[in-house]
Amino acid sequence: MTIGTTATAVARAFTLVELLVVVAIIGLLAAIGFSAVSGMRSVASKTASVANLKNLSTAIYSFAADNNGTLPKATNTAISPNADGNSASHLQVQLINYLVKDRPSGTKWTLFVKALSYPAWLAFNKGTNDNKCPAYIICKDYLFPDGGGGFIPFGTSSKNAMNLAQLQASLERFKGQTNQPYAVIEVDQKLYESATWGNPGWKNNISSNALHGSARNVLYFDGSVRAVPVDQKPYPW
Repeated sequence: MTIGTTATAVARAFTLVELLVVVAIIGLLAAIGFSAVSGMRSVASKTASVANLKNLSTAIYSFAADNNGTLPKATNTAISPNADGNSASHLQVQLINYLVKDRPSGTKWTLFVKALSYPAWLAFNKGTNDNKCPAYIICKDYLFPDGGGGFIPFGTSSKNAMNLAQLQASLERFKGQTNQPYAVIEVDQKLYESATWGNPGWKNNISSNALHGSARNVLYFDGSVRAVPVDQKPYPW
């Protein structure tokens, strides 16, 4: 019996160079995918913060409409998503009825106001020892560019908040100025480095840099929200 010769297919192994090329391609695709996801998360966070600030603007002016045109009095500059009914000096507490649908009656309540948090803030505070640190801050006082004093929109412990007519008259004095007074801004340690507000207890527990990288979202008194570069000091500094 004659034994015939059959061709045997032998699988060719990958060379080291080919394996490295494949690994490099996979790594590149993973990096592109991660970058795309990271970029989408960043955009989502910025968008959520812009929505927060627009909601705050609506709440501030709704409060004024319900209170004879007077702005809410907030002697504490910090605005945290965590609202405590006993802290009436906080803007988020003054505006609570305009930010949430239902809240407990009286002052013995605490609420997490989702409308004042955004993904980058939540990610930073996850697992930290201070989940009550602020996401935003209001500026207490402004000096007029032409001298002659200044104004304090949301009041102080001994001074009432302004009414809308007083606010408008004060803002008129800034016409033509590059930097305009703002109502609310995203807060971080870098922002505080350029301010003269002292050193509040929560300062070291907030992000060392702007949570949105190269810019901060800023709410102005006309209701507009703009992304301001971190190297551009917001008025009045």
